This record gives sequence, structure tokens and C-alpha cells, in this order.
Amino acid sequence: MSSSAVPSFSDCRQAAHLVRRAEYGREALNLVRPRGVSGLIRARAPLSVLIYRAAREDRLLWWSPSDFAVLEPPADFAGGSRSAPRWLRLLDRWWDLLIFLLPPVVLLAVAGIIALSGPGRVSILFLTALGFSLTAVMYVVVLMVAVVVRGFLWLYRILIVGRSRELTELGVEQISADHWTMDLCHFERSELVGDLPQEVRDRVSGLHRRTPAREEPGDVLCMERGIANSAARDALKHLPGVYKLGPAVPVFVLAGDGSAELPEPDPGPRKVPSGISLLLLGMVVVIATTAQPVADWERAVCRGEDCRERPVTYWDALYWLLNRLSGGDPEGLGAVTFQARSLGLLVTLMSVVVVGWVVTSLLQQSVARTRDAGRELVRSFNESASGSPGQVAAGVPADPTSAAPAATPGSVHGPQLLAVFAAGLTIGLLASRALRRTLTRRE
Repeated sequence: MSSSAVPSFSDCRQAAHLVRRAEYGREALNLVRPRGVSGLIRARAPLSVLIYRAAREDRLLWWSPSDFAVLEPPADFAGGSRSAPRWLRLLDRWWDLLIFLLPPVVLLAVAGIIALSGPGRVSILFLTALGFSLTAVMYVVVLMVAVVVRGFLWLYRILIVGRSRELTELGVEQISADHWTMDLCHFERSELVGDLPQEVRDRVSGLHRRTPAREEPGDVLCMERGIANSAARDALKHLPGVYKLGPAVPVFVLAGDGSAELPEPDPGPRKVPSGISLLLLGMVVVIATTAQPVADWERAVCRGEDCRERPVTYWDALYWLLNRLSGGDPEGLGAVTFQARSLGLLVTLMSVVVVGWVVTSLLQQSVARTRDAGRELVRSFNESASGSPGQVAAGVPADPTSAAPAATPGSVHGPQLLAVFAAGLTIGLLASRALRRTLTRRE
């Protein structure tokens, strides 16, 4: 059977089964079917569907269910001699949304049918319908909580910790968006791997020739994590014209013309907001200087016992304004004058603006770092492949213990500044509360 044969869906199911049973099957599955935003649902359709779609779109190199490879086009590529049905493409694209919506919709529909068909009183049918409804609600709640938790963990790893693994993965994504990639590969007959680079280049070139006004494809990337069995990994590593993208980067480069050189990905515009220190300093100055007017306004209208629950001293007013940063009054202390309440509202709005500015700055600093991640990987690879010091020769296996790229120097200034601001605000609130309790006991 030639590599251009089109398998049936049954053959694709058998191929997917063999991939899942392979030594690195779980690793390959996580690459081609990554987790979605919740971390509980896969972002793409089942593996057999992915293989079948690749076959229908001429992106599958097929010899048998145990020997095949799946190609993924660049992000801006649209072409090929065959095309998968529209429903198949939509199923692959919206798989996570379908799994998110379909179960609760079905459960609620069943609950509605049971409730309408049963008597109008509490019965077994009514309790069954209620159970289906609660299950649907809990399903959605669990997924939404997982989305929030996963989002915070991702932000923590990228923005606060700056883990080099995540930065490297984002750099690989930038590079692969401009190149053909071999995301899935499984060969039990290792002798077929020797012809694989040429088969890949011929197939990619053929797809490009069928697409008008399309430039000639460059080098093809092969994801090492997508090679499901060790025999294929070992065979591919030692082929001529196959290079590692980096010592700690699990990506091979299949050089098309014998020279391995990748174009640098476009980093896009960079604009990182600045002036956070001035904003924080200005907020501190505003709160410190307006505390006394707040105390004067409240002292002028309170009488006797009413003053015990009013910010009539500078420190009480400062404590009240610090609490207004979060939008509420502290327990047992509140301003009643129009001037003080208006000022408290302005302080709340100011805190929202400053926090939004800080978060925006941190996000854009992270984006700036990730834009450089792909370029640094390409520059390092081009230098090593051209024979400069630190050359990564063909056939050198990945070294998982190698040092990963470090985060960009100075990239943690924003998180450090946010941590200092949060710590200072917490200390100020605690100190003000302790001081107020001390003054209250003395009175």
C-alpha cells in the first residue's frame, strides 16, 4: 500500500487504537488532542476522527494502521486535492464546546419530558426529573470552576513564575504556525522511516502546487512528542538532514534542500504600558492627603455617640479610605457626608483603574516575552545548524535534563511591583485597624 492511499474509517479506528497502546501513546495523544480551557475536555475530536479527516484532506501518509503519519498545514494554508466534509471539520473545531453544551442540554430535556409526563405532585418521576436537572447544573458548575482554576494557574505560571517550559512551548507554537508540521507519527516497521522525510516533502510540495499563488514550502517540523513509539523515534533521529530545533526542544526539523535554516516568526507590534510606579505613588499620595478633609467633614456633622462610628480622626479616615479601595466600608465605621462619600467613590474607581492598568501591563509584558520566545529558538537553531559553536547535529537525541531557556531578564518587575503593592496595602489595613482599636479602648 502506498503512502497516498485513503484508509477507511475502520482503519483509522484501528490506527488510533495502536497509537493509544504505544509506548508514548499518551504523550502523542496530549499533543494532537490538547486539553481545552477547562482542562477536563479535549479541545479536538477523537483521534480516529482526526486521522480520518487528515486522510480526506490529503494530509495523511498511510501504509497501514500501524505505519502512518499525519501532517498539519500552516495557519494560513487552505488547499489540497480533497477536502473533508463540512460537518467533519466543524466537529473537530468545536468538539470542546459540543461536549460542554450537549450533556447538560440532553439532561435538561430528559428532565423536562419526565416532569411533563408525570403527575403534578411529588413522586418518583418528579424526583427523577429533579435529579437530572441538578446533574446538568453540577456538570456546568464543575466545568466553569475548572475553567477559572486553570486560567489562574496559567496566569501564575506565565506572569509570576515565568516558567521556561511554557515559554518554550509558546515559542514552538509561534514557529509551527508558519510551517508544515508532522504532529502524529506511528511506525512499527522502522525501515519505512528512512523514506519518511522524502515522502513528507513530496506530499507538502504537491499540496502547495495545487494551491494558486502559494510560495514553495520550507522545512517541515516534526514534533518528537507526536511520535508514538520508540522505534520510530530512534530511527528518525539518525536520518541525514534531520536536525533538532534545540537541545531541550522536542522538535525535529526535516530540511527540505539539505540546508536547515528557518525564517524568524514575525513578533508583531510591541507596546508595553509603563508608569505603574507613578500610578501607585499617586494613589498613595491622594489617599494620604484626603484623609484629613474626610475627618474634618465628618467631625463637623456628628454629635456625641454618633462620632464613634464616623471617621472623625485622620487615622480613622485613612483606614476608611483604604477600605474604600475594595469598594466597601469597614465594619463599625462609615462616612455619611456627601463630600466624604463622593471621595470614597472616587477612590474605589481609582483603584479599579490602577488594578486594571497593572493587570494589563503584566499581560502585555508576558505577551512581549512570548513574542521573543519563537525568535530566540529560531536564531539559536540557525546559528547551530550553520556550524557556529553549540551546533546541534543531526541525530542527536533530546536531553530532557538540559537547561531550558531562561525567562527574559527584567520580566518579573511587574509581578514584583504588584506583590509589593498588595503587601503594603495589607500591612496598612492591619496597622490602621490595630491603631483604631487601641484608640477606642483608651476612650
